[in-house]
Amino acid sequence: MAKEYTEKQKAFLAALPETKGNIRAAMDAAGYSKETTVTDVVKGLKDEIIEITKDILVTNGPFAAMSLVEVLMDPTAGGTTQKLTAIKEILDRIGVIKEDKMTVTTDGGGLFILPAKNVKVEDE
Repeated sequence: MAKEYTEKQKAFLAALPETKGNIRAAMDAAGYSKETTVTDVVKGLKDEIIEITKDILVTNGPFAAMSLVEVLMDPTAGGTTQKLTAIKEILDRIGVIKEDKMTVTTDGGGLFILPAKNVKVEDE
């Protein structure tokens, strides 16, 4: 069953990316009163806020990838270390990770010889 949202909740969720994640500003844009606490709004929309956060990261993934290429093209530019750290975080969080690959080849057959087991023999 689909979750029902109030008009203010819908407006809040729509405003959240537009306010660059500023929850209080999104609440103001949605028409919540100043007396409404952030906790009151966030508590009921936690899963939706997490999904919006993931969407923002995925949306910025291509920008992070292009920034990585820019660092490659000009590694002497200022702030390269900080930029690389941010790029790595975004790409890791959206699932674009460096893969460690190992290739195993043999000249023939499929036989692996394992070392002998060390078995303790107890005296009776």
